[in-house]
Amino acid sequence: MKSARGDFVRKLGCLRLELKHLDESVRANDVTGMEQRSRAIQDLLIDLVKSQRKLTRGEQAELRPRLAELRQQALLSLEASRRILDDSLEAMMVLVKCAQDAAGYGEKSGGSSFMIDRRA
Repeated sequence: MKSARGDFVRKLGCLRLELKHLDESVRANDVTGMEQRSRAIQDLLIDLVKSQRKLTRGEQAELRPRLAELRQQALLSLEASRRILDDSLEAMMVLVKCAQDAAGYGEKSGGSSFMIDRRA
């Protein structure tokens, strides 16, 4: 196996593992894990495109179906995790607003700030 082809196949395997880990983070509702896995998947997709350019046309044609399948799976997983992360952020903003209102913080009281750990 040539080194460029081996590198490409290795990255395909890494992408498959990262997708599995992202799925586990989604099922566990681990927001931090979802963020980290999403970034790793995006980086791997970019690396795969760069690695694909180093392959011969024959190798590209041979490996294209594997890449297309994983890329589609990655895009669907990333979309689902982004929706969850967006909903989580929206819920956090509502929580912060309610906490500020309940504690008397805000523009009328001179403005103070506080921080909520989303993992709490």
